[in-house]
Amino acid sequence: MTLVVDGAEHSVEAGQTAAFDGDSPRAYRGVGTETCHLIMTVHLPPGPASMA
Repeated sequence: MTLVVDGAEHSVEAGQTAAFDGDSPRAYRGVGTETCHLIMTVHLPPGPASMA
């Protein structure tokens, strides 16, 4: 897979991981002839305290 973050391309091979700021422009592109599977986990910082 090719991961593009802020216009810079990064090759991500099977079994590798990548981490980047979620507010960066990004794109994901499968390369090659086989199916590309992606598992994505998003970590959000805590929001403001709720005033219930």
